[in-house]
Amino acid sequence: MLVSFTLGRWLVKRALDRVQDEMISTHRLLTVVVFFTFLWGAFAQGLRLEAMLGAFVMGIVFGQMPRLPETVPDSLQALALGIFAPVFFAVAGLKVNVVRLLSPDLLAVTALVIVVACAGKVVGTYAGARLIGRRDHWTALAFGAGMNARGAMEIIIATIGLRLGILTQDTFSMIVLMAMTTSLMAPSALRWALRHVQPEEEELKRLRHEELTHDSLVTRLHRVLVPVRLREMDGGSMRTIAAYVMQRLGGTSDLSITLLNVAEAGLKTKGAEYLERLNTMFPGTDVVTKVVEASRPADAILDEAQKDYDLLILGASDGKTSSRVLFSPLVDYLVRLAPCATMVVHGPPFLHDWSPRRILVPTNGTLTARRAGELALALAASGREEVVVLNVVAQDRTSYRRALKLGAVERQLGSGYQIVEELCKLGESIGARTKPEVRLGTDPERVILESIESNGIELVILATDLRPGSDRLFLGPNVERVLTKAPCPVIVVNPS
Repeated sequence: MLVSFTLGRWLVKRALDRVQDEMISTHRLLTVVVFFTFLWGAFAQGLRLEAMLGAFVMGIVFGQMPRLPETVPDSLQALALGIFAPVFFAVAGLKVNVVRLLSPDLLAVTALVIVVACAGKVVGTYAGARLIGRRDHWTALAFGAGMNARGAMEIIIATIGLRLGILTQDTFSMIVLMAMTTSLMAPSALRWALRHVQPEEEELKRLRHEELTHDSLVTRLHRVLVPVRLREMDGGSMRTIAAYVMQRLGGTSDLSITLLNVAEAGLKTKGAEYLERLNTMFPGTDVVTKVVEASRPADAILDEAQKDYDLLILGASDGKTSSRVLFSPLVDYLVRLAPCATMVVHGPPFLHDWSPRRILVPTNGTLTARRAGELALALAASGREEVVVLNVVAQDRTSYRRALKLGAVERQLGSGYQIVEELCKLGESIGARTKPEVRLGTDPERVILESIESNGIELVILATDLRPGSDRLFLGPNVERVLTKAPCPVIVVNPS
């Protein structure tokens, strides 16, 4: 255990860093997990312990790695359930002699084993749930019914006991039969018990939260890339806002942040020292610092972004150098070609001790707008901030007069409130304070700016999809006008 959680953890982290950064292969991370699982199994077996223990410990170590994408455990589970589990159970089944258990004395002992096993699990769990958990009768009984199911673990232990000579062939067959019987009993017993259970409000709230966040952008964030430049006074606003965002998101999911500096020739050491100072802005978070020497920063950043990152954060505090660019030539290029979701931080050159109390997120009900709403609500999950969820019912003057006569405005406003309430329910499930707001106007950009002023907004979060067009980055006229005129920092999220 000591070696596994010290040297083993260090080896796993170094292996993940090396493979993600240096190798290109679809299943390279799955290969690393399988390799270390077998290696640690052999390590445990060499200590005259069971190989299963080593594999189990290595699973715990990998589970603590934020850099590991969710697809890897899913693939490993499919591999285990599809190949290794059937082989294991088939081998165990070959060792079972059911015919011998049909004799009256062994049949009676088998029945006694099953009764004692069920009584031990059900009564023990029921008593714990009633006395310690303070649960009602039917809920405690449901816990007992669920815990009564035995499967792989009992058969694994029985297999070990048979191999070591602790269990006889008949006893092994009884235990396997008991495991199969209790596993088959569990579904029916659970359905019977749960029919009488009234779910508590806390449980219903948890289920609603899982339903609302099962496909959330925030919950799927694990690796974040933050390119930074070397100049001391450059991008102060971006660093402050990015640090604020990462600290808040780190409380909702395990994050691994990579600070990347693309240095000029001969400045690699200075860049490494600079990143180490920035590292202090992300306390309690897994931070990796990287410095690469390259003459084309954009290509170096895009090469790094290809390595299983979920989000690329870019700063755009500099003024535009041309009407042909939206943020800056570098940022526009990266947003257009990034292989992952992007977040562009646009704000004044310098911010110190900045922590917004009111956040505005416009939404129109699309999946893209929902992603921006999920980010805003995650930032306000502490309950200290308030998120204003705004829907703009936009119409030109001619259609507005026609719609007013036909009574269509009320229907559009009702639809707007439904869109807003969906995000407000998500905020309620995570403890964020929200304020629903639906406004009617002929110019969405002006309505958003009026909402910023009237609500005292300190941060605006906009979502957009990349629009087809020329070489110039185009995010839509409303987004671009709000970026230009907003008096507070703006975050533009492109989840695609």
